[in-house]
Amino acid sequence: MVLRYRRPDIHGSYAHITYPQDDDEPHTIFIIPQGLPALDYLVSHECLHALRLFAQPEDERLMAFIGPEQQNQVTRALAPSVWQRCGDLPVPSEEIAAVYHAGIVGQVANFPSDLRIETSLFEGYPDLRPVQEATLRANIAELVLGLHKEVQKVTPPFVFRVQNALNSAYCTFIARLLGDAALAQPYRQAGFGRIGAELADQLWNTRFADYRRDRRDTESWTRKFGIERWFTWMPYRLKG
Repeated sequence: MVLRYRRPDIHGSYAHITYPQDDDEPHTIFIIPQGLPALDYLVSHECLHALRLFAQPEDERLMAFIGPEQQNQVTRALAPSVWQRCGDLPVPSEEIAAVYHAGIVGQVANFPSDLRIETSLFEGYPDLRPVQEATLRANIAELVLGLHKEVQKVTPPFVFRVQNALNSAYCTFIARLLGDAALAQPYRQAGFGRIGAELADQLWNTRFADYRRDRRDTESWTRKFGIERWFTWMPYRLKG
């Protein structure tokens, strides 16, 4: 496994893991410089992503994939709303729509795994808890910025609703894990409390389940928001 540093991306993740396409390539964990104080925790989190995936039989190692046709369909659908909200932009509205598309797919495909991994780390590795909790609180503080009225003004309404419903689920789950209900309070005040609790309940009641359940929960969430066709599940396999 290789550890590399990268610049922060627009989706705001502190770290992510990539899997090799050929036998001679390593698994690689990318971490932004701001994540270095939480290095042990972030590496542990990404390693558990790999463990959950590779614990499955080969034909069940499925990963979310956005194909060209899906990207074209979704960006065409979202682009008019982007233009309506933002007007003339220095880049085509389709490019902004593609960012929204990828961001929501990342949320809905990763949150079930992410939250079960956080549970495993919290319950099984108490030495990591202080930095885990500090990082989760910082992450939630960043997510809450997405509720700001200025953000809402320039975000397509459908995107705003789905993003914040999913963020509410994430924050509600973490609030329970850390025993601090105040972490989800901004979403309750903004009207996302009920949907956040509904989605979080689904995960909380099965929080020690495996990757297969992660996928089922993702599929359930996509049906709820009508985004089932925004991506497909593709099996991970080495090219060789």
